[in-house]
Amino acid sequence: MQDIELLRNDEGWLNALGAQIIPDPTTAGDFLRRFAEPDICSFMDAKNTVRKKVRQLQPATFLREAIINVDGTICANTGQ
Repeated sequence: MQDIELLRNDEGWLNALGAQIIPDPTTAGDFLRRFAEPDICSFMDAKNTVRKKVRQLQPATFLREAIINVDGTICANTGQ
């Protein structure tokens, strides 16, 4: 949430999300506080179910090689 103000003006990030705009940090925070722990768990379960189905649709060759893109940047982390 700390960096959302910077990201909402980042054209590359907006394009990656397929969004024209993203909410102001205050609006985003208000929205996120409406969810309780069971809501988050339900969302995670749904995401994991879809992820597994998508992975099953991949051809066998998909699992032969994994590419890990590593960034060597050292920077402060404002999250926990």
